[in-house]
Amino acid sequence: MIGFHLGSVMIRPALLPELAKNLHLWTDNLSVMHLNTDRPNIHLVVHCMQHLLNSYEDLAFIIKKNLGPGDMPPPKFLVFFNSHGEAQAGAEYL
Repeated sequence: MIGFHLGSVMIRPALLPELAKNLHLWTDNLSVMHLNTDRPNIHLVVHCMQHLLNSYEDLAFIIKKNLGPGDMPPPKFLVFFNSHGEAQAGAEYL
């Protein structure tokens, strides 16, 4: 048997039986976890763009310039892009 995980923030408990039926899940071996999504260590940050879109200069605030071996690493972060190519170019800029 191969286990798999389904994640959703939109499934109400009343829909679980229908979902299990439609996906042919074995309900005798089904685990459902409801977790709180309130994470005080996650913060949304929005910056107004001041540079050309394809310059990626507006990402400069994320990682300190000239980061050295003894410096603190930047905090974990996530940036959303519209395409794989833009994500690659943004990563190369950083």
